[in-house]
Amino acid sequence: MTSPRPLSARISFALAALALVVASVLAYWPTFRAPFVFDDLTSIVDNPSIRRWDTALRPPSGTGTTVDARPILNLSFTIDHAIGGLEVLPYRVTNFSIHLGVGLLLFVLVRATLTGTSPSPLPPPLVAHAELAALGAAGLWLLHPLATAAVSYASRRVETLFALLFLATVLASLRAFRATRSARVAWTLAATTTCALGMGTKETMALAPIVVVLFDAAFVAGSVGRALRTHTVLHLALASTWIVLAILLLQTGDRGGTVGFGSGIAWHEYALTQVLAVTRYAWLVVWPYPLVFDHGTIVIRDWGEIAPRSVALLALVVGTFLLWRKQPRAGFLALVAWLFLAPSSSVLPIATQTVAEHRMYAPLGALVTLATLLAVQRFGAKAGIAVAAACVAATVATHMRNRVYASEISLWADTAHKVPSNARAHDALARALIRTDRIDDAVAAYARAVELAPSDGEMRSNYGNALLAAGRRVEALRELQAAVDLAPESFAVRANLGLALLTLDRAREAKIQLMLAHDRAPDRPDVSYALATAHVRLGESERALSILEHTLEADPDHLEARWTLANLLARSGELHAAVPHFEQVLEARPTHVGALNNLANARMMLGEPAAAVPHYRAALAIEPSAMTHANLGIALLRSGNEQEALSQLRTALSLDPGYEPARRALERAAVRDR
Repeated sequence: MTSPRPLSARISFALAALALVVASVLAYWPTFRAPFVFDDLTSIVDNPSIRRWDTALRPPSGTGTTVDARPILNLSFTIDHAIGGLEVLPYRVTNFSIHLGVGLLLFVLVRATLTGTSPSPLPPPLVAHAELAALGAAGLWLLHPLATAAVSYASRRVETLFALLFLATVLASLRAFRATRSARVAWTLAATTTCALGMGTKETMALAPIVVVLFDAAFVAGSVGRALRTHTVLHLALASTWIVLAILLLQTGDRGGTVGFGSGIAWHEYALTQVLAVTRYAWLVVWPYPLVFDHGTIVIRDWGEIAPRSVALLALVVGTFLLWRKQPRAGFLALVAWLFLAPSSSVLPIATQTVAEHRMYAPLGALVTLATLLAVQRFGAKAGIAVAAACVAATVATHMRNRVYASEISLWADTAHKVPSNARAHDALARALIRTDRIDDAVAAYARAVELAPSDGEMRSNYGNALLAAGRRVEALRELQAAVDLAPESFAVRANLGLALLTLDRAREAKIQLMLAHDRAPDRPDVSYALATAHVRLGESERALSILEHTLEADPDHLEARWTLANLLARSGELHAAVPHFEQVLEARPTHVGALNNLANARMMLGEPAAAVPHYRAALAIEPSAMTHANLGIALLRSGNEQEALSQLRTALSLDPGYEPARRALERAAVRDR
């Protein structure tokens, strides 16, 4: 029976744990208001399934988005959306909280593993300093800069949530291994539940039942055979969760053509690329610089390009084997890191990102735990000094890295600087610059993107839009037409050319392009509205009305479409139909002067001058004009308020002595008085 720890030791431990939490907050503070970027847009911003509870567990399938066939991940985004809509803070706080939870679970798992019974004695320093080892491993994982690739990128929650559920599964399994018969059922059920939830979070969870067998063999049973015989029920229960994964995989297939042998990258080329990727990941664990948000789609086609790295990778594999032979428990952690990397870093191509640092989140946990355990085993309590120093350095480095995530421009500028051959980074940087009205800088970034990827129609189209915004019309139309030639089936490319022609008052040509875009994407409100605008300019009001009604069916909050529809209805004499649309525009934007005036005008034409008066008054309060003073005066005259009416009409003439409607109204009032 072990004696209780001294009070001073417990206080020291509590302070160290508190310091880790504070350090984690400081390290990730710059990201709490960081904007959505890249895959966040498809997985969160443009993901309709997270806006309603009845679709939370039915994310888009076969689309290639991060949430594709991952219902638990999608549910987590739904919860954030319910809290704050598309405000970034809930998503950031949840990501950070999951990361903290991962650190806590790792601490509990390492301490429980080192202090429990094992088939053979653990090294005495590990047992004596179990809490130091657990705290060090958790701290290094929480604070390591490489983890930012998953934690600081909202949609990459898939990595942290998977790690949380994986650790919960292993910890619950450990409790089940050591529990009494009565408690074993509850822990087995808990492990099976978290494992099933993990299957609905990320496909890599398929490895969990295998890893638990290896963990059982290394730390509890003593061998794989004995583990399977002794804890048969638990291992079978975990294996049964593969059914959940199989059902989900049948739904997603090749993830919209982005994953698999038909994704456009040959398996052997992808395997060569992963030699580059894995050796880079390994180096970043030791020296996390430079960290890159998006490496683009690097493809290695010649073994000669990565020959030295192949030697390094072979050395890592041999080192893992030797460690397994010499110290099976330490070898277990190295093996787990390889297993976590295997699904994305072997021969199965992932076309969208051939190298991605966020894939190292879970392997990083295994590797920092291995390093911490080896240090404590070798140096005992003295290892704590090195671990503490590493945590301090990691906190500073992670904070500096997270400052890059604070804005789209800083993130993509950093990426384009570190990987200048990444056309996608230059394209994304240009988009961010456009949104901040830095047009000339955006044109330069787009020019670089097009230089790197001249056959990418959508990039050429974006470049054309930027040139148009910069006033370079001839060049803009040349690029936009080239984009259509490269990607004639792309609705976005057709729409961009149509919008540009519309901007240049070439409505007939614009209509042709917008009709082709609308045929390809009939449910896109932006395209429908642009097409309706072209019809309006060509005097084709009936066709415009039909398209605007369709636009509002798809997007009832499309204010410009509703405003245009209201005006068309009013001009065509359908005043009763126009009034509700003007009112809805004002409900969304009470200071819309045009809607206030036009609603008041419609009321006047319907013979309701008293109903028009408050709208004219509201318009005057925002934007005084001779016309509105005159209209208010006429409405007051018709409502019987002659004294104020005359005052408003005189004010109109003082603002514009030549404004005839006000003069005629005054003359009529004078005749009536006589």
